[in-house]
Amino acid sequence: MATDYTTYVTYHDIKGLDGHFLEIEFPNSSDVDEIKSILTTASKELKHHSSFFNRSGAYVYYLEHDGKDKVYVGQASQLESRALNKNRLSNEKVRKVLLFSNTRADQFDESEIQHLEYTILRELNNSDAIVKNVQSVSGSITTEARRNAVRDWFENVKKQLVGKFDGFTNRTKPLGKSVKIWLVRDNSTHYCKAEAEFFYETGRVWIPKGTIASHRRWQVPRTYQKVKTGMINSKELIETKPHGKFGHPGYEFGEDRVLMNISEATTIILNAPQGANAWRIVGSNEILQNSPYWYK
Repeated sequence: MATDYTTYVTYHDIKGLDGHFLEIEFPNSSDVDEIKSILTTASKELKHHSSFFNRSGAYVYYLEHDGKDKVYVGQASQLESRALNKNRLSNEKVRKVLLFSNTRADQFDESEIQHLEYTILRELNNSDAIVKNVQSVSGSITTEARRNAVRDWFENVKKQLVGKFDGFTNRTKPLGKSVKIWLVRDNSTHYCKAEAEFFYETGRVWIPKGTIASHRRWQVPRTYQKVKTGMINSKELIETKPHGKFGHPGYEFGEDRVLMNISEATTIILNAPQGANAWRIVGSNEILQNSPYWYK
């Protein structure tokens, strides 16, 4: 008897909102053929498929990699090319996919998709989920009103996710063990001041509201330039009055933020491609890179 793969696909409508999400489960995360069959069924045979696979949106991939449960965030248009890639399936034991899109007549455009992907990834980085994305995703450079509209849309969708799916927990800090670290520069080049928390089990860095980042952002890798520029455009970093001995302007974090790793945190705040050697442990003045926390 043929397996009814539609039983592994659940459609969720968000009442009162132009939005919905598709939940696709994989009972045997090691069976590549079964995973491909379920995805093929979801994309070609379900009555709701045109609202997802042929529309714009973003997805969350739940998988096991290197013996750990992780999540990966991407744009919906790229899901099939990733999910049906045999080489990737051999290395990633996929458990579930959540696929988000709107239901309005005009689909999300490219800038809205980017901001949706950014919003979801940031939510997961603020949780206890281990994120597999290697590169950061910057917020869209579209208008503030459109960015806010995407964020508000996902906040309403998220209410259906909290407590049901890993990573959507409304936490403002990652879980796990951490150590307080600090970084200050006040010289002729720039000014910055930060006291953060380094979560050494996952490598994430929690940056509290009020942290002052360097005004500069161009002499660093392009990936981090885009992240910082996106944070400025979305008003997460707000230009401040002059600081320090030389009166440099800076950017203040308008809200708490979790950054993916110490390199990203250092580059955005210090504007230098340094890492753990730029930070010191609060209380001991020991350089983070030389401390036991860096090797845990």
